[in-house]
Amino acid sequence: MNYCSVYNQITEALSYIKEIDEWIINYNKRDNTLLDFIKQHQEKKIIIRIDEKDYNCAEILIEIAKVNHNVSLLFKVWDEDVVEKAAAAHIKFFFEEKVNNWDILNSFISNGVSEIYITDSLGFEIIKVAEVAHSKGVKIRVYPNIAQAQWFDTPDLLKFFIRPEDVDAYEKYIDTLEFYGDVEKHQIYYKIYKNKEWFGPLNEIIIGLESDIDSRYLLRSFISKRLRCERKCLKGNNCNRCFEIEELSKKMKENHLRVSFDVKGEEDGSEG
Repeated sequence: MNYCSVYNQITEALSYIKEIDEWIINYNKRDNTLLDFIKQHQEKKIIIRIDEKDYNCAEILIEIAKVNHNVSLLFKVWDEDVVEKAAAAHIKFFFEEKVNNWDILNSFISNGVSEIYITDSLGFEIIKVAEVAHSKGVKIRVYPNIAQAQWFDTPDLLKFFIRPEDVDAYEKYIDTLEFYGDVEKHQIYYKIYKNKEWFGPLNEIIIGLESDIDSRYLLRSFISKRLRCERKCLKGNNCNRCFEIEELSKKMKENHLRVSFDVKGEEDGSEG
């Protein structure tokens, strides 16, 4: 699994930018150093993000992308003309528009994107999504550090996000974790998710999460259920597993009990 962040004047001096697998660079047509930069970093995956106002520069960017097979073009919104140009030049491209239903998913895949951003409900169907996308050679990207739902009043644990502790569970299905929010905080997010552990309330690192549920008191079954649940609770099923897990975690915290695992990997409540 790759980790992705923005490369700019703020981040270029930070140590994590050298470790991270993918860089996103916002295209600026007044900057003449992009071609040289790409040539100098042949080993890095570089994603050039292009605003609509610069779509008339698509042909120039396609020529720049040809010098490094690791370069992809990221367009803000769908545009048939730029799609045709990129596809004809065999340049990898995808769109910033988020994919939260199967219609958009299949539409993007059929039009030749190299990657897709998965969000909202499809995050709870990630196994099926990965099966379809990967069979077509399309990679999956997600924002792990923001609670995602289309309805603002969706209960927190029914929103899609990924705990640092659960990264390994998504390894087979997600290709890139891209961090959301202030660029200045990306180095912090990177270290937390790279270490795959968080010692405190999830709302301190998950943007938009109001629940103060503590990551240290969540059972392993939290992720095993979320991976396969497809949010059946919103489709008439009476599953209350998320709320049961949340309530149990609060009681464990009140009683100073932590989640630990024996040598067989089974859960056991132990005093913290």
